[in-house]
Amino acid sequence: MVGQVPFNEVYAVSPDDTNNFAQYGAQQRLTGAIYVGALGNVATVQQDGTVANWIAVPAGTFLQVACKRVNATGTTALNLLACYWD
Repeated sequence: MVGQVPFNEVYAVSPDDTNNFAQYGAQQRLTGAIYVGALGNVATVQQDGTVANWIAVPAGTFLQVACKRVNATGTTALNLLACYWD
C-alpha cells in the first residue's frame, strides 16, 4: 500500500504503445504505483498484456497498479511517474 513502504525508485513516464519499462535482470519490471500529476486518463498494460483504462484520475493520485507500460493511446494524464519498491 502507498504510504506503508516508501518508494526507493521513481522515474518519469513517457507513454508508449510498444516499449515496456526497463527490465530488472531477466524479469520484466512492474510498478508499485503510477503517480498522476495532472488529471486525465491512464492506460496501463498489465503483466499479461491486458490494458486497463483508468478514467479521470485526479491530479496527485498514486494509482496502485503493477504494470509494465503506460500506453500513449488512451492516456491523457500528464506528469506521470513510475514508482518502484525494489
